[in-house]
Amino acid sequence: MAQILVRGLDDAVVERLRERAKESGGTLESEIREILKHAATAPPGTGAGPPSDQAAKPIWQVFDDIMSSVPDEELRRLPRDGAERHDQYLYQARATGSQPRDKGQATRTVVPDTPGKGSRPC
Repeated sequence: MAQILVRGLDDAVVERLRERAKESGGTLESEIREILKHAATAPPGTGAGPPSDQAAKPIWQVFDDIMSSVPDEELRRLPRDGAERHDQYLYQARATGSQPRDKGQATRTVVPDTPGKGSRPC
């Protein structure tokens, strides 16, 4: 079998590899061998990094996993009106949700005509 010598590895990288090896119950050498084997056999363009539970999950499952660790009392403190009053939450605007305006000031809403093809006023 071939041998490879890698010089100049950052100490933090080596330490993380040692931690991964310990977590999986293997040695540093076996962990590096597994990572290289996976990278060499993965199809191009698939992010040939080591296998990861997070990478295999759909985003909504990752979100559910994260949210399950948030205490219920924190979730109860979140606003229930979605983005309806976001200016108030972000910019501490008045509770009415609108900024004062001059009486003669007109508004103009611009809606995209076709994605990427310009816009038209409403």
